[in-house]
Amino acid sequence: MQKKLEELQSNKRAIQAQIDDANKLREEAYQEYIREKEQVDAVVQRMIEEDNEVSRITKQKKEQAQADMILSHNEKRALLKR
Repeated sequence: MQKKLEELQSNKRAIQAQIDDANKLREEAYQEYIREKEQVDAVVQRMIEEDNEVSRITKQKKEQAQADMILSHNEKRALLKR
C-alpha cells in the first residue's frame, strides 16, 4: 500500500514537472512571438511612413507644377497685353 502511494506521488510529481516544462515552453514561445511581432510592426510602420512621405512629396511636386503653370500663363498674358 505504501509503495503504491509513493508511486502515485512520484507519478504526480513527474506529471507536474511535465506541466511546468510545457508552461515554460509556452511562455518562451509567446515572448518570442511578441519580439517578432514588434519587429514586424516596426517594419510595417516604417513602410507606412515612407509611403506617406512619397505621397506628400508627389502632392507637393504636383502643386508646384500647377503653380508654375499658372505663373507662366499669367506672365504670357502680361507680355501679350504690352
